Amino acid sequence: TSSKNTKNIQTRKGKSFGYQVLGFGAGGAAAPLTVTVLLVAGGGGALSGVNTSGGGGAGGIRILEEVAVKSGPMAVTIGSGGPLNSKGSDTTFAAETTISSSGGGVGSQNPGGSTPGGSGGGPNGAGNIGSYSPPEGFPGGTGGNAGGGGGGSQIGFDGGGFPGAPGPKAGGAGLDCSPFFDSAPQSWWPSLTTGPNHTRAGGGGAGDFTATGGLGGAGGGGKGNGNDGGTAQGGTAGETNSGGGGGASSQAPAVDTPGETGGPGFILIKAPADLAPALGISPAPAGASYPHPDGSTIFKFTSSGTLTK
Repeated sequence: TSSKNTKNIQTRKGKSFGYQVLGFGAGGAAAPLTVTVLLVAGGGGALSGVNTSGGGGAGGIRILEEVAVKSGPMAVTIGSGGPLNSKGSDTTFAAETTISSSGGGVGSQNPGGSTPGGSGGGPNGAGNIGSYSPPEGFPGGTGGNAGGGGGGSQIGFDGGGFPGAPGPKAGGAGLDCSPFFDSAPQSWWPSLTTGPNHTRAGGGGAGDFTATGGLGGAGGGGKGNGNDGGTAQGGTAGETNSGGGGGASSQAPAVDTPGETGGPGFILIKAPADLAPALGISPAPAGASYPHPDGSTIFKFTSSGTLTK
């Protein structure tokens, strides 16, 4: 692996979001009402054209601790995956202070055409468009007119395109969320093909004119289309609720294949035992809640809804 593919381990505590302090009487202040939140934005789409191009960037991914909640409804917006030629949508949680992550960038067929995003599209699309620290994502790789989309913990890999630059051409890997929300199998992790399930926000693989397309990054990134026996084929979309970038387009002597769409985002909210009973999800199809072995509760949102206290 190239030294440029640097892992990003998110350990930021969201103390800037403040506390709700109760009980100024003789007993002193009550414990702050805070939660830990995983935000995954929608992944970026790839090109609809038949040029051999770069993969879509993953949606931005952030883990914030000590996020203060408020009384009443708190809107949860799950970012949609980007259609072809479009970036993904942001994911937000309207807690006491609204927090968000940024949609992934679009892949392109030239170094200047990729768009920035939570993670950037290949080639060379800038990541961390929200300017967060630690970063919510990484840039797309290079490779002439291709490169894998950036992922939640890694720059996209170089390679692919026309006439076929050397390199792995894969999407950057997503972020391993298990230190905060445990490893799969756990029922709050939607299943992924390009797992493990507790990793999210993989970049989309690059397209290739002369060989198979680049693999999607771990965490739901889509595979790029490639040329196999004279026919462009094999691409996949970013996976559902992964925030994965879409696999890139490819051209071939016989058949040209457009790119793939980005994957929708996702939210997990971990509430302590003394707060969880006061929280509820609406409408019911938007998500579900799960008891955690440590006594806390995990609230999962796979579509937009409301968490109410």
